[in-house]
Amino acid sequence: MFGRYTVLLFWITTITCVCAQPRVTDTVHKSNNVSLESFPLRSFHVIGNHAFSNEHLLAATGMQIGRKVTPATFQEALKRLTNSGVFESIEFEYSGLEDGYQITFRVTEVSNLYPVRFKGMDESPEFLHNLLRVKIPLYTGKAPPDGPMPQLIEGVLEKHRSTQEKKVRIINHITPRADSRNEFELVFQPRSSIKTIAFVTFENSGVISPFDLQRRFNQIAMGVPFSLPRLQELLLHNVTPFYEEKGYLGVTFCPCSTEPDSDTEGILVHVRVKQGSIYQFGNIVFTENPLVDTSKLTDMVGFQTGETANMSQVQKALTDIEQHMKSIGHMKVLTRHERNVRPEDLQVDIRIAVQPGAIYRFGRLAILGLDIEGEAAVRKRWALKFGQPFSSSYPNTFLRHASNMFDNLSKVNSKLHINEQSKQVDVELNFQ
Repeated sequence: MFGRYTVLLFWITTITCVCAQPRVTDTVHKSNNVSLESFPLRSFHVIGNHAFSNEHLLAATGMQIGRKVTPATFQEALKRLTNSGVFESIEFEYSGLEDGYQITFRVTEVSNLYPVRFKGMDESPEFLHNLLRVKIPLYTGKAPPDGPMPQLIEGVLEKHRSTQEKKVRIINHITPRADSRNEFELVFQPRSSIKTIAFVTFENSGVISPFDLQRRFNQIAMGVPFSLPRLQELLLHNVTPFYEEKGYLGVTFCPCSTEPDSDTEGILVHVRVKQGSIYQFGNIVFTENPLVDTSKLTDMVGFQTGETANMSQVQKALTDIEQHMKSIGHMKVLTRHERNVRPEDLQVDIRIAVQPGAIYRFGRLAILGLDIEGEAAVRKRWALKFGQPFSSSYPNTFLRHASNMFDNLSKVNSKLHINEQSKQVDVELNFQ
């Protein structure tokens, strides 16, 4: 007998570490080659593994080459690998080999693995990493932000602390690394050691009122666990844009100071702003692409060389270009920009790139919820013809006008059915 089992794991990857239960689909095929009795494991192989060796994974399953196993043993091995939390999908197949079994696993490893760091713990990082390697077979010093692995780490650390009569709750959170804005780490620490932001004030805020910054920023920052990298990340994404709208592309924040908040268990943070100088737009160009007629896109760029570098106008231009491209059938268009900041002459060059993707064309129209006369009236007003480039905004725009043709409608909506092979889009209009 041989068998094949497939496990697909689906996790919701959010900063708050939420995971769904795995969905399991099993299929068993029978033959006379191998019985259900126990026989030695003669071969173990894994396909798709990069972070873990075959030997490492074999040890994690609890099996050993030469030791007797049964199909039930393979199920237990599958369960162990599934519960490790480092695979997005797992499947395996087994068959007879010589006087025993051979088994092959096909895995897809979790793509986002972050370095693990400990904070507020009594033991050294080396001790804790070694402890986790002993207790968690596939722990390597990195972990995904969701799924079973973070929970396993928390459980091991909590149990270790309890043996020292230090009962604590361990939690984890993702934070930027201190030496990089673009790299992150997974921090585990006792809940009692976390200090959250109670309130943030701004000093030397320049052209923007400190009270406006406090009102906007504290809605986001209050209650967030405090660390300097995390604070800088929040400032980068939530305060920097206000200054860049006014041309201050060199704005920086901090030195920052903190103090305990007498009214809460959190901390007060004081941020000093250095807004810098105003920049102007320099060279504004499109990346050459034979599939894009950029001459038809230049009018959508609402800023010019020599003007104050309002970076929100760049984002608006990208949005307008995407909407235009989608109106002529490029439903999967992607736009991006690169900027070259020149501190020596206070200018910023902008390069806009457009990846149009394939052209999608209109297929068929289905109308639900109307009688024959109503449907005929709607079809008469529908302008898109079969085979024309599909405009993704047209169905809802059409519905806004078509709904006025009928009384007592409680709801109207559209649904797109996209055939990726033929690049054809069928539209369903619902009148309720």
